Amino acid sequence: MSGFQLRKLPTLLLVTGSSEVRLFFEGAIEEVEGYALITVDSSKDAFSVLRRTHITFIVIDEDICAEDPAGMCIRIRKGRDLRFIPVLVITSHLKKSFIRRLRKAGATDFLRRPLDREEFFHKMEMATESRRTQEKMHLLAGSMRQSPSIPGSMKDRIVTGDQAVRSITDMLRRRIAFAVLLVEIDGCDPDRLPVARLQRRIAMFTKDPDLLFTQGPGQFLILFPEQVGQTVHDMAETMRKFFGKKPLRIDKVEKHLTLSIGLVSKEGGVDSGTYDVAKEFDRLMQTAKECLDKAKRRGDTIVSHAIT
Repeated sequence: MSGFQLRKLPTLLLVTGSSEVRLFFEGAIEEVEGYALITVDSSKDAFSVLRRTHITFIVIDEDICAEDPAGMCIRIRKGRDLRFIPVLVITSHLKKSFIRRLRKAGATDFLRRPLDREEFFHKMEMATESRRTQEKMHLLAGSMRQSPSIPGSMKDRIVTGDQAVRSITDMLRRRIAFAVLLVEIDGCDPDRLPVARLQRRIAMFTKDPDLLFTQGPGQFLILFPEQVGQTVHDMAETMRKFFGKKPLRIDKVEKHLTLSIGLVSKEGGVDSGTYDVAKEFDRLMQTAKECLDKAKRRGDTIVSHAIT
């Protein structure tokens, strides 16, 4: 048998109904060595291609069809092999609320109208780097479970592990200051803990745009964009005291729970042009874990650290 293996050609899937947009990408892809282009004009055709073709990059024109691009992003991210694929959205709307909604749905980045070839090449390079970083971080962070269904406004702040990874990636890449809180329930059998009720209780101490997700039974991570230092520490202390004072019913018994908390603040504004997001994520999570381990050894306490 021959040892020859067919190499999968990197392929960009363009979803647009605009001949102008199609011509732009046909010209641009000719300048990207080793890349192919497939163009479709509907979300239905797009998912048909994704089911049967090796796609490495997706560009969605927000004006393509009746389907909201956020809905397309959500459907794409549900695919096991597509969770980290770069997805750019062509748009004329760059309001913060629009961007945040699309990012939460799974968009990697945005291309502004009128389209510019240099901007596309830059965004393509950054999105490809982001994909490699996310894949590496996913391995570093371990398996992250999807959060239980939570009613009310809290639901928007409770996210899956992949969403949290994308959020951290984005803030590291954009040099935005933020804090990560690792929370673990002390001294309880994790398999007997009421995860949904614990999550609702912890979510009480978050607000938009904070994000909360579950790492495992009795283990949570909270992400605080644009917040660092004493502000986050004070919130963590309030949460720790609240858990100690207000019992939670577990197996028909009212129990006072204690928390071990590791807090890491990441300052923004890194100047280095060779900033390695994957290494920075590794350093961030390792530091947070070390803080949590120290807190667990002491019990019912907070250990914090700031990194630049």
